[in-house]
Amino acid sequence: MKRQLFMLTLLFGLMACTSAQSSEQFPPKWANKLPKSKNKVYAVGYAKSANQSVAFDKARANAFTELAEIIGPTTVTQKEVSKEPNSSTKLEETKTEVTLSDVSIIEKASRQTDEGLYEAYILVSYDKKNLKKIGKSVKTN
Repeated sequence: MKRQLFMLTLLFGLMACTSAQSSEQFPPKWANKLPKSKNKVYAVGYAKSANQSVAFDKARANAFTELAEIIGPTTVTQKEVSKEPNSSTKLEETKTEVTLSDVSIIEKASRQTDEGLYEAYILVSYDKKNLKKIGKSVKTN
């Protein structure tokens, strides 16, 4: 009898853990609404891949790129491409060159989609006191 009671308790405990894990919000709240701080700048990166570690690596690279665009000098080049004689399409290319150091990874989140792909989000932060070293002031939301 004690063993059956123990097994039932264990079963309900496992069910509670499973339901708590499945109720996690995805994408996480911080992916859509960045934290606010007087001392830090935040950016989020997102990626999707068939491999979870590749998805995290791409998300990290995207977060660093986003952070560099917020912090660094950005050059925007517009090119006009014409496929037909009477029509033209404008193409915009953004280049950012900045050296990032002391970037902190604050949060990570991932899930596997129904198609078997992994979606990954990474939240990174950069200390605003480092901005003084590069002579840049940044507006944050």
